[in-house]
Parts: sequence; C-alpha cells; structure tokens
Amino acid sequence: MNKKHRRKMVAPILIIILSLFSFIPGIVAAVRIQVLYPFSVFLAAAIPLGVIVVSVIVLIERYKEIKGGEEDDLGNY
Repeated sequence: MNKKHRRKMVAPILIIILSLFSFIPGIVAAVRIQVLYPFSVFLAAAIPLGVIVVSVIVLIERYKEIKGGEEDDLGNY
C-alpha cells in the first residue's frame, strides 16, 4: 500500500476507534449491573457489541475500496 492509500485510511480508522471507545462504558455498566438484572446484560451489551462488529466490517470494506483504487466513495451515486 502506498502513502496515498495510507493517508486515506487514517480518517476511517480514527473514526471507528473513537466510536468504539464510546461503547466501552456501556458494556462495562452492563456487566456491573448483571447481579441486579441478568437479562439486562444481554440487552445492554449486545447492542454495542453488534455496532462494534458492524463497524469493523464496514472498515474492512472501506479498506478494500481504497486499496482497489476507489478512493471517492461518492462516485457510486
């Protein structure tokens, strides 16, 4: 991967990392209230974990687009 592609990957990676860090307190809170409401752990942790998985999948797809030479994703529309 050349430097041009690396620079184009910085923004998506930073956005994903920052958004993933915003979900960590929710997951920690879900684990802490596990004693009071066992089902709430599933609800409070499943949603952030699902968003994390989808975010990583989207990041991988974006990486493939940039690597394939399609840096401008607005060209699809």
